[in-house]
Amino acid sequence: MLLLWALAIAAVPLLIGIYSCRSFKRRFPGSNVSLDPVEAAPSAKKIVSGGFETHIQRYQDLAKLLLTLAAATIAFLVNFLTSIPVDGKRSIYSLRLEKVCPSAIALLGVCAVCAILFLLSENYAYETYCHDEERDSYTPAWYGFNLAVGFSGFLFFLAAYAWLAYRILW
Repeated sequence: MLLLWALAIAAVPLLIGIYSCRSFKRRFPGSNVSLDPVEAAPSAKKIVSGGFETHIQRYQDLAKLLLTLAAATIAFLVNFLTSIPVDGKRSIYSLRLEKVCPSAIALLGVCAVCAILFLLSENYAYETYCHDEERDSYTPAWYGFNLAVGFSGFLFFLAAYAWLAYRILW
């Protein structure tokens, strides 16, 4: 059962990464990803060097929020598990939450790992891109990896909360 969980968890970012990389290569064959945005009309085609910094800040803030929420939920669930009374009455919801905690903590842990990988990879990609004279270091594969870990982290977060709600309420 554990092997199936591991395969399912590994399959999500892998599929997202492959799809996004292939999609980019199909739309823009033979080119790398540009992190310098193009100004809107009327001066279209004018490249704004360093203009991605506002976007990367927003992406990083979202990843940090996801990481914070996942870590706080893990802390809450671990605290719940350690404070279960040994002798005493417990509600049915407390019993159900106890049973679902390990899988929810695992999903939230994978979410946190994906958020950290996204933050590190996106920062490194942007710094490498800014210091590259040709500005072609951000490859479609790297773009696919960043998209995969970013969206996978969000999907694992949603899956953890959906799993918690389903197992507690039904």
